Amino acid sequence: MRIYKDFFALFFKPIHITLSQPICFPRMKSKIITSAVFACAISALLPFSVFAGQTDAKATVTADKTEPTPLDLLNVDENYTGESTVRQGALLGKQDALHSSFDYSHRFHVTGQWYLRLGVAYERYDFGRSISPLPQHLQAASATVAYEYVVQGFAAAAIELHPGFYFENDVTGRNFDVPIDVYTAFKIHGDKVFGMVGFFEGQFINPPVIPIGGVIWLINDKTRLEAIFPRPSLTYTLNEDWELAATADIGGYGFRMDKNGRTPATYSGSVLQYSYYQAGLQVKYSGWKPFDLVVGGGYNFEREYDFFRNGPFQKYKACGAPYIKVSFEAKF
Repeated sequence: MRIYKDFFALFFKPIHITLSQPICFPRMKSKIITSAVFACAISALLPFSVFAGQTDAKATVTADKTEPTPLDLLNVDENYTGESTVRQGALLGKQDALHSSFDYSHRFHVTGQWYLRLGVAYERYDFGRSISPLPQHLQAASATVAYEYVVQGFAAAAIELHPGFYFENDVTGRNFDVPIDVYTAFKIHGDKVFGMVGFFEGQFINPPVIPIGGVIWLINDKTRLEAIFPRPSLTYTLNEDWELAATADIGGYGFRMDKNGRTPATYSGSVLQYSYYQAGLQVKYSGWKPFDLVVGGGYNFEREYDFFRNGPFQKYKACGAPYIKVSFEAKF
């Protein structure tokens, strides 16, 4: 599941904004496109057409107005979880996991503060030991197509699609999907408390639509609480270059398995939903502009493999283990 980093950063940058009236910031993203979903997305973004033409009347930005909007966005992430026991009732063996991801996109200016963003992404899960019928790895190769309203370099509103293939080894039409997220933000109290509601939709997950949302509280100039499902965090900013955070994360997605001799045979070509639940601490260094380095670690409480389309009792669970992560981000 994708995380809304731009939304969080929008409300907690070292830039002071004075708002004359409340502003809502919707954002979109999904996996299966229907005319109804797309129509809802467009209607949700309509208020920004008005806002885009009245920026000066709505807000006074006391920071440098000439700072350009970053057009190129890059993210590279590695997350390793140590070895733990895998069970489905009985003990099946031990396994570790490595999660790697790469995401690059470029913004094309459309009009005002609206941008079309196009990009590519690759994501991979590698599992250290083969435990039948579980896969040794899972992969996703997708494109990014987004229409965004950008404020202070961050996407305040967007329709974002990720058409691509979500597979084990073989790329076929059966593992093609178009992920989408949808969210909208709103002010709750002054410039300190904000709300966010939305949903995530996907063909290969159960349930196919998952609600997301919560509250962001800017406690003071250095501390913020992001009580947002599925990635809550408490962040403390030491200075311009250093940031500390306590985080939790519910992640994963669904993938189509290969058609092979897997046992039981009903799992061959089936859909597998992989998910994990973890929490820990991380430090972020931003002194190498325009690059950010994030290093962290903590405990992965559980990893789960769910062949949910094969029945209610088709889950395999890996017990808890420590994890470490390193990510590299750039906006330029």
